Parts: sequence; structure tokens; C-alpha cells
Amino acid sequence: LDVAAQIRGCRFIVFKGWQNEEYLRHFHEVKAAELIATALETHTPNAKVVAACCAAIFVIAFSSKETQELLSSLGVCERVVEAMGTHGEDLEVQARGCGAIYALSLSNKQTQLQLCEANAPAACLKAMHRYMDDPSAALSAADAFMSLSCDNKLGQDLLGGAEGVETELGGKGACELLADLVGRYENDRDVMYAGLDAAMKLAIDNPENRLRFGAA
Repeated sequence: LDVAAQIRGCRFIVFKGWQNEEYLRHFHEVKAAELIATALETHTPNAKVVAACCAAIFVIAFSSKETQELLSSLGVCERVVEAMGTHGEDLEVQARGCGAIYALSLSNKQTQLQLCEANAPAACLKAMHRYMDDPSAALSAADAFMSLSCDNKLGQDLLGGAEGVETELGGKGACELLADLVGRYENDRDVMYAGLDAAMKLAIDNPENRLRFGAA
């Protein structure tokens, strides 16, 4: 598959598909989800293709349960997390990857669970920890925290306890990172509100995370 063509195709999906039901229906008819999944699998070593694929995933999965579950059945949840691990030093991959995780898991118990099993919480924690100073990456990671933890005890616990990445993050989990984010972006309403929304979802019906926020 031609690399430039894959990037152009994903950018076309982003440009035409965002909140455009007519184009989204057309993309479904021409099996855009399958094409994106194939491009992501084939070109995982290429950061530019990965970032473009994740941006396209965000657009077609956003608020579409059918597309979320189609993408998850194609292995996209695991591939996004794998690609974020491969390209940990690439800011765009981290920000776009968190955006894809947000859109895939939004209001969907099935994809929340699949992403949690694929270690998406750890990938998003590392992204926020590494790129806290970048507003777009911080916002995307906070959105991913929110969607992974919304009415999902497993996601809340994995994010709050930073399972598997505690040492790498200096003992900080999502609660501590979000406390840092809200303080750092007090003059950036979008990032601050995303952080507060994520904090609320992490703390609901979760005493351990409420204690973590209190200590942070």
C-alpha cells in the first residue's frame, strides 16, 4: 500500500467526515473502517500513517456505536495501543492515539473493556505524563481518561492506580496527573474543563480514586 495515498485517504475522511452524516454513510458503504484498519496494521512502523489513521478513526467512530464495534472487531483497539507504544516519542501519534481511544470507547461498554484489556489506560497515562506541556496532547489524554472511566470500574481502577506503569510515571496515576493538569491549564478553559470532566468520571462511585484526588 502506498504510504502517501494512505495519508491522503485518511485526511480526506477527516476533512469530509467530521459530523457529516452523508459522508459518514458513504464511508461506511465503501468500507472505510476496513481500509483504515488495514493501513494501520500494514504501516504501524510509520508514524505519519499511524497519526493519520488515528485521526480518521476519531472521525468515523465518534458517537457511532456500530462503527466503534466494527473497528474493534477488526483489531483496531489493540493496534492503536501498539502503535502508541511503538511511537512513544512522537507527539502527534500520542495525541491522535488518545483521540482515537476516546472516540472508540465513548459510551460503549464493549469497546471500553476491549481497550482496557489492550492496556489503553497505560498508553494514555504515559502520553499525558510525557506531553503534559502540550495543550492538544493533554486535552486528548484527558478526554481518553474520561471515556475509558465513564461508568467503568475497571477503567477507573487501571487509570487511578496506574497499573503496570507506576514506576515509569514516578508513582503518579490519572488522579495526580489530572490535578497537575488542572493547575497548569487554569487559563485554558478547554483543557481545564476536559481535566475536570475526566476527574469527575474517575471519582464517581470509586472511593479509592476520591482518596487519590484528596491526596493530590
